[in-house]
Amino acid sequence: MRTYTILQLKKDKIHEKGFMMLSFIDKKFGGVKLGDYKLTYTGEIGYGDIDVILEELYFIFNCSQPKDFVGHSLSVGDIIEINEKNGDQKFYYCDSIGFKEILIKENKL
Repeated sequence: MRTYTILQLKKDKIHEKGFMMLSFIDKKFGGVKLGDYKLTYTGEIGYGDIDVILEELYFIFNCSQPKDFVGHSLSVGDIIEINEKNGDQKFYYCDSIGFKEILIKENKL
């Protein structure tokens, strides 16, 4: 089974980088810095079309959040990390329309 992690900006970074489109973050800050984020939720997901899975997660974390979820509704600037059983990780930035896969240079929260 693979897992997902919801990452949201730390409180001290929201004013500076919150709810910004990826193109702006790339231009102004040179890309996404994982250290600006905190883990807000982890769960298991099945296999299938990644676009469908991301949209399902978006719906869940906006319309029927799990009771133990501590973050805000999934919004522009949030990241969904997909962890494969073999250890591979992929990161998807919630942009103004849909999700964009991003490369993370440093891999520490």
